[in-house]
Amino acid sequence: MQFFNHAELEQKVSVVLGSTRSILGSAAAALANEARQHNSRSSYDVFLSHSTLDAKVVYGLSCVMKDSGFSVYVYWLDDASEQSEVTPETAQRLRERMKCCRVLLFATSENAINSKWMPWELGYFDGTRGKVAICPISQKSTFEGREYLGLYPIMERDFWIWRNGQPYKRLRTWIDE
Repeated sequence: MQFFNHAELEQKVSVVLGSTRSILGSAAAALANEARQHNSRSSYDVFLSHSTLDAKVVYGLSCVMKDSGFSVYVYWLDDASEQSEVTPETAQRLRERMKCCRVLLFATSENAINSKWMPWELGYFDGTRGKVAICPISQKSTFEGREYLGLYPIMERDFWIWRNGQPYKRLRTWIDE
């Protein structure tokens, strides 16, 4: 299997935003603008669960996915002031946004291990919607300390979903079922 990696996703960000601007700030601004254009009634193919420390590569991943015809929701840009706060109101907003998404992709990385929200998003989405896949954006492909991630299929770089070490379905087919 071939996974997305930091270098190629960062390269995508550079191509999309140009190299003369602050890439991280530009990525956050671009995703925030996209989030403002959608309201709570909008629907998305993908809720992209990730660590905010991976903002740059997550923006690259969202661009690659959008270029391939997927609509992608990145929550923390909807209300940047809430990104580190763990409150009942934040959890309710997350629930509302996840109801508008057809699948959850769990963008696992070294930073994901320390995320407060990612395990909660995974559990909530799995329990209510059921369609979850792991999207490694890391050089490491092990889930040491997070073995529960092995319960879910894995999305490969070419948008194939793999189950039990075998190609299972294209992401679009899996979403549309």
